[in-house]
Amino acid sequence: MADPAAVDKARMRRAFERAARHYDRAAVLQREVCGELAQTLPDMAPRRILDAGSGTGFGAAPLHRRYPAARIVALDIAAGMLLAARDKGETGPAVCGDIERLPFAAGAFELVWSNLAVQWLEDLQRGLAELRRVLAPGGALRLATFGAATLMELREDFRDVDGHTHVHRFASADGLAQAASDAGLCAVGVASRRRVLHYPDMQAVMRELKAVGAHNATVGRPTGLTGRRRWQQVASRYEARRQGQVLPATYEILYLEAHSP
Repeated sequence: MADPAAVDKARMRRAFERAARHYDRAAVLQREVCGELAQTLPDMAPRRILDAGSGTGFGAAPLHRRYPAARIVALDIAAGMLLAARDKGETGPAVCGDIERLPFAAGAFELVWSNLAVQWLEDLQRGLAELRRVLAPGGALRLATFGAATLMELREDFRDVDGHTHVHRFASADGLAQAASDAGLCAVGVASRRRVLHYPDMQAVMRELKAVGAHNATVGRPTGLTGRRRWQQVASRYEARRQGQVLPATYEILYLEAHSP
């Protein structure tokens, strides 16, 4: 029986294709996390860097600044994201591909960077094993992903309304560290930070998730329209969390630092 919280990758890819054109306008948190991830970059001189799950190219600027001599390859599962990056002037090598099935030779990169992408994998350990495979011996991995507390308000408020999944299941800090170790990475360290964003109502939360392609793509999602009564029940529960004029939405960001043996 399929895990209802598993990612439907085809649906996820279509969502990001649709979001590519307006992604940058909505991706405020994603840009901030990119800046924080850049602060973890190691002191090294890589010749080849993989930006895994490159999206519209947020990572290109900090990577170029830190490693001006490096060749940076962008990879994303959604071709629309790569086209959006090209339209912004990011003209380096770009490959449309899947992190869980990387089209690169073993040891091809001295540094792999991934900003808020691996949470969409079907199998986190398998994806991390692929990232380790393409790392040269002693190469470095730096990535950010969403942690288990992300969107906990929505998850809790939907929990008792119906039997479907409405929010993705994100890895815990310990789970991410264990998956990285099991994938063959070493010197694994995981840091967790929480951000609470604020919105005027629950509909604004849902609109922003859709705008960045991050709406529900789980196997166990509702297959029909969610009934008006159920939406009202969830909205009422969420409304009880109001803090003055705003409603909170929690995001947990996990920052992984690791190396290839």
